Amino acid sequence: MLRLTPTNFQRVIQAEEFDATYAGGEANVICSLSMFGHDTKLITKLPDNVLGDKVIRAMNSFGVDTDDIVRGKGRLGIYFLEQGHGVRNSNVTYDREYSAISMATKEDFDFDKILDGVKMIHVSGVTPALSANLYNICIDLIKAANERGILVSYDSNYRSKLWSLEDARKFMLEVLPFVDIAFLGLLDFINILE
Repeated sequence: MLRLTPTNFQRVIQAEEFDATYAGGEANVICSLSMFGHDTKLITKLPDNVLGDKVIRAMNSFGVDTDDIVRGKGRLGIYFLEQGHGVRNSNVTYDREYSAISMATKEDFDFDKILDGVKMIHVSGVTPALSANLYNICIDLIKAANERGILVSYDSNYRSKLWSLEDARKFMLEVLPFVDIAFLGLLDFINILE
């Protein structure tokens, strides 16, 4: 995913320049693990264009294996981050519709190949929020990893701009029995799990 941040704490509507960063919840985790010396790989679907190439190059620069990344139609998901300043909170605007990953189907991913030799997977709550297909793909991936004895890490990473509390609750209740490590904040317990 591409993060565009206006320079000098400006708001998007004021900005003429943006700092570009290739990041995202899962990518940040996998890059950190790689920097700590772990063997890592990223599974996603990227557009078959120069932006997809740039993401792969960025992930490779951290030592992340990108061999199982799928390429195809669609665009690169973008979000705009207005950094908080003074009393103004940070604000995020998502532009993810029609991204390659949001249009992914289960047929895009070979779970047997992806999970071969893997000891742990990490899934963020952002991914299943992007489409009904990804919702189901994430559930299937988590269950497939669990069946193979692979540790499953899940970060709820709830984003109200991407899905409702009810949808997040439904997903979380379905996957938590298969999760070994869950990153949930107090508000996740109160608002999502009630």
